Amino acid sequence: MQPQLSRSVAPVLKVLAFAALLVACIPLGVWIADPLTHRPLTWKDGRGFPILVVRGQTARLGYLRDSINSAALQPGETYLIPVSQRQAFERQLFETDRRGWVLKIAGHGPTSQHVELFTLNNGYWGGVYVATSSAVEPLYWKHTGPGFAFIFGGIATLIASAIWVACKEGIPWARKALSTFQAGPA
Repeated sequence: MQPQLSRSVAPVLKVLAFAALLVACIPLGVWIADPLTHRPLTWKDGRGFPILVVRGQTARLGYLRDSINSAALQPGETYLIPVSQRQAFERQLFETDRRGWVLKIAGHGPTSQHVELFTLNNGYWGGVYVATSSAVEPLYWKHTGPGFAFIFGGIATLIASAIWVACKEGIPWARKALSTFQAGPA
């Protein structure tokens, strides 16, 4: 009875292990496919390039109609985003705009930031720019449709499959090589 139970459980465990491996590969698939979401600044959709304007503990969306010029700031406003406020600003944007905004901030220099600001719904829409306290420099649009999941999902599946095959073939080979090595010269 015991061997039959383990034979019936083994395929289920293999499927679960592959599913876990696939889920672990999704961020890598997104990272590899991300350049496919980039559009040049000449790409226009009529909404304007989204930027974030910060005043104290609050943030608001601003839109550049011309991707070259910065929007006018009111006194006390800045384009620099306190990294500690990132999640709070994402919540504020959702509460005012009713869209799920993603905000990624990286230091670009001592007085500037590399900012990704895009909505994540049925694809991406937004932009990437460099911000200083008083100006923004748009770098590129970030845009995809809902089919982007098939692209990064396909890449993640290929990576997970390659790892799976490498482990399936490599582990028995390594065991055999190790046992041959431990046996010593013939």
